[in-house]
Amino acid sequence: MERHALSVTAENHPGVLVKVCGQFSTRSANIQYLAAAPTDQRGLSHMTIVVRADQAIDVQDLVEHMEKVQHVTAVEVIEDVEGVIAELEPISERAPRTVGSLTQRAY
Repeated sequence: MERHALSVTAENHPGVLVKVCGQFSTRSANIQYLAAAPTDQRGLSHMTIVVRADQAIDVQDLVEHMEKVQHVTAVEVIEDVEGVIAELEPISERAPRTVGSLTQRAY
């Protein structure tokens, strides 16, 4: 399995995350890690995405298609995939595993 990491900056509008994630599903790539948060620049959000694909995917083709998604302002390939995973994995391990555990924390 191949892993790829991408950095995506987009305007903070409803549905942008869904559109970005849809680019992976059409290429049979599974999102393994995803972190999204607003940036210091008002109205922009940043996403760090690690995908795993059974077959080789053309990352440059994926970047070009994501740049065409409405409200996406920048897309970059992150070469240090293992470094990104090392940063995101501890967060993933602490995350609730079910919706029930998430709602219990909220109340």
